[in-house]
Amino acid sequence: MALSFPVAGMVKVGNIHTLTDLLIRVSAEVVFGLALAKLIEMIALVPKMAGFMIDYDLGFSQVNLIDPSYGTQNSITAAILDTFFVIVFLSLQGLDYLMFYLLKSFQFTASIQILFEQGFIRLLIATLAFALTSAVSLALPIMGSIFIVNIILAFISKSAPQINIFMNAFMVKITLGIFILACAVPVISTVFRHLTNDMIQHYISFFDSLLKN
Repeated sequence: MALSFPVAGMVKVGNIHTLTDLLIRVSAEVVFGLALAKLIEMIALVPKMAGFMIDYDLGFSQVNLIDPSYGTQNSITAAILDTFFVIVFLSLQGLDYLMFYLLKSFQFTASIQILFEQGFIRLLIATLAFALTSAVSLALPIMGSIFIVNIILAFISKSAPQINIFMNAFMVKITLGIFILACAVPVISTVFRHLTNDMIQHYISFFDSLLKN
């Protein structure tokens, strides 16, 4: 509510004469705000999706934490990557950009029909595809390393059946996965930096196109 006061004079109210017109306009603004929030949420969930994929291979998928932000269960690596992404996001002043364009969104008072236009639907599909491909690209190196370890352990179990590989495979996979994840921290920070810049540029271009219309 407090954020709306600085931009109250710049908002074009339009023709609102009845209570029905007011309810329609309020509903349109709420739905439009939720749609914009989901765009950011889809990109912000990239580290968490990558963490779930990594934990599935490492064996951490059964060790869950409660995420108070979403009220759902969260895995260990997903929580670590999510926290790391928030730190990188704040260090690049991503919150300042989001607050600026949140204030700027009050200037947009178009009809709710824009949510069903082809351009907005293409934007949602492109954002979802970008989030999924980014999560897979982030988790793929570690998942590939664990896959190679599984192949090596399978060859060892075939060549030396007297060794109980499956009793030690879990410990080897976890140790190697944590080691690879620790070595990949500089690369992950660079990926998160590019992800934050892409998210900011995506949001800026989207708002500029809306306000021009």
